[in-house]
Amino acid sequence: LIKFQFLYFLCYYSFMIGLMFQGPYVYQRYIDCGMETKQISIIMSTFNIVSSFWGLLVGYFTTMIGHKKMIIFSAFFLGLHA
Repeated sequence: LIKFQFLYFLCYYSFMIGLMFQGPYVYQRYIDCGMETKQISIIMSTFNIVSSFWGLLVGYFTTMIGHKKMIIFSAFFLGLHA
């Protein structure tokens, strides 16, 4: 489990670092699809607000059930999503 935890966090943080570079690409794709700057700003702001609330919920459930169980649940749900 310890080896799995390390590899999971390595993959997770690699993914999170990649998200920093996703914003400009997504923005350009929206422009290419004909959206206006105001529409893009609303979509991206809404995503950031929802992500913040989601982070609070995950933190709450992590406190309730423990970090190790939350890592296992996260890996399971990410696997289902993939």
